[in-house]
Amino acid sequence: MATLSTCEQVGAELLVDAYHALNAIPFSLRVEGLEGAYVVGGGYKYCQLGPGNAFLRFPADTTVQPVVTGWFSEFTDLTKAPSGRVEYGPGPARFAGARTTSRVIIAGRRCSSFLRSRSSRRRGCGS
Repeated sequence: MATLSTCEQVGAELLVDAYHALNAIPFSLRVEGLEGAYVVGGGYKYCQLGPGNAFLRFPADTTVQPVVTGWFSEFTDLTKAPSGRVEYGPGPARFAGARTTSRVIIAGRRCSSFLRSRSSRRRGCGS
């Protein structure tokens, strides 16, 4: 993709907002040449997964760390003594937020199960 190439040439990161594409139109990072991009999206609208279902997909080789992270980030290593500040976890954990609610997870599972039971032809979040 020309946009990603341009970003790489000038040392910028590319963030793709796929919220309205998710489960609405076919979308492949590989086909679109966006494997090196950050992608955000959510399952609330077209996947019908309820509020709070969102994601951040980042390139496997990223070294970027968020400016602010949540206390879930440091749960990857509970053997460390508290430092008085929130520590970054390794890999994907560095982007972990403060908390999630089981209500969101349960709603997502129930909706996915419902969609699978209604149509074996449906593609996307419910398949």
